[in-house]
Amino acid sequence: MNPDNNNTVNLKELALQLKCPKGTNGLKVAESMTETNISMTLHAIFALQLQAYEIVLELGHADCPHFLQLMSQANHIKYHGLETSSLMVSEASRKTIMQVDVPKPVFKWYNGTDIPYKANYFNKLFTVNTIYFWDKPKLLLEEIYRVLKPQGIFVLVFASKEYMETLPFTRFEFNLYGIDEVEAMVTHVGFNIDSITEKKEMIRNKMQEFVERPYYIINMRRT
Repeated sequence: MNPDNNNTVNLKELALQLKCPKGTNGLKVAESMTETNISMTLHAIFALQLQAYEIVLELGHADCPHFLQLMSQANHIKYHGLETSSLMVSEASRKTIMQVDVPKPVFKWYNGTDIPYKANYFNKLFTVNTIYFWDKPKLLLEEIYRVLKPQGIFVLVFASKEYMETLPFTRFEFNLYGIDEVEAMVTHVGFNIDSITEKKEMIRNKMQEFVERPYYIINMRRT
């Protein structure tokens, strides 16, 4: 096989695993994802400003290494997580089942668009680095709006389009958005944007080199 074809196949496989981890390779990719995304995830959690007794939903929790950090933000938080990867639902459940002295998390599979909860259910909702994989972004945003309580907070975190375009695998499976495009999408659905914060961090790439990754934290509110 042509080496270029081999490389393309490998990049496609990586993109698919990043979108929806499966099997042994999925576990390896998820482990790498967790390490790369943890800082962004923690910033998303801090941006939620969680309060006691609030109910929070995360879309795309992977194996949820941040669960205890999230639960430490306030007393009696109820955490729910949705994943398109059944493997990640299983891994998150397995890794958090022994946690004590905190309310048990609820992990479920979903189809990436339809959120299986009633309207006005959650106080807070967040997602990190999933926007690239939304098959129906408008419908999902409408679902997020629906399940949030009035004045509920939605925190959306994603890497800049300019950075993502430098990665060879993002030409497969990924839909990349500029900050202006995302701002237009969320306001069209009805969210009021409270703040947009740009951050930069140094991460290790596949070549074990440190590179700078700019990303955005959009903090918005349901009317």
